[in-house]
Amino acid sequence: MTQNYYMTNSKININLSGFRNAVINYLVPLVCMVITVVVGFFVLRPSYKALPGLKSDLDTKRTLESNLNKKLGILNKLVDFKSVVDENSNLVNKILVSEEMVPALLTQADKIATESGLQVTKLSYTLASVGSASGDEKDTSSYKIVEISMGVGGGFEQFKTFLLNLESASRMINVNTLRYTYDTGDNTTEYAITLVLHSPYLYVESTAVTDEPVDLDITSTDFINLINKIKSFRYYDPNEINVNVEIIETPSPEAAPVDTPPTENAPTETPPSIFN
Repeated sequence: MTQNYYMTNSKININLSGFRNAVINYLVPLVCMVITVVVGFFVLRPSYKALPGLKSDLDTKRTLESNLNKKLGILNKLVDFKSVVDENSNLVNKILVSEEMVPALLTQADKIATESGLQVTKLSYTLASVGSASGDEKDTSSYKIVEISMGVGGGFEQFKTFLLNLESASRMINVNTLRYTYDTGDNTTEYAITLVLHSPYLYVESTAVTDEPVDLDITSTDFINLINKIKSFRYYDPNEINVNVEIIETPSPEAAPVDTPPTENAPTETPPSIFN
């Protein structure tokens, strides 16, 4: 007996709407939540912690911008009055000179002493520092000086004139040490004086800075008064030869006078003080 089997083609319909709804309703929100947590932990949290520092940096930049704008305005004013600035700079350089002009102080001290009527017997200098003992080059309480050892001879009036000329000279010179001895001979009163003079000078180290403020105002009353005071000082040019100084010639042995020995009963004189 023969059996016949018949297969019929039928379509299997799978309903995917439920799966799609599950993905949309559950999986997508879960993924978004994970992404949100990751972004918040690794991006937003560090940025929030950095806010105070960023605010401080912003305030610093704004302050720097304000200082730079002020500096730019002052520098533009200096450029507009370049001739006046150059003149004032030359005046200040006569009071506080740079390091390369240090040896010129010897010539100036010699000229002041000679024009005051004193005879210079010794003149030498060394470089030194005074002020703070910390040794820090940036310490504003310490500064560089020229120390001059000077020997002069002359009378009281000449030495008094020398001190007055030092005070009125444009170069800043301080008398640090003074010693003298008294001598009477040839009916004259002479002092042998040893001085140690201090004069500051500029030791410049060039560094590029942008945030340092410029407080110079060439139109201020204080600055104008300072410049006028500097102009009232006398400048002893080290390159100028003084032709008015009397040249003392040494007499020949034939014309030299014969010294008369002092008598035994000659009165003695008490040495006067130069500070009286």
